[in-house]
Amino acid sequence: MSHSADIREKVSPFSSELEFMKRIVVINDHPDKESFNSAVADSYIKAATHAGAQVRYIPIGELKWMLRTG
Repeated sequence: MSHSADIREKVSPFSSELEFMKRIVVINDHPDKESFNSAVADSYIKAATHAGAQVRYIPIGELKWMLRTG
């Protein structure tokens, strides 16, 4: 029995065909959509999605913040 089969049995003894869905969150804090950080995030999202992962993108850098001072 392989290591992955051991994990499947521990997670769900009712399904021997259990597949694990990868869920990934990509958080980008750079405000410039043309930045190197944004290009890396886009490439990673495309590759992860192509590999079958569920990807959520959070562009924090695009949020408008109201800062209070004083």
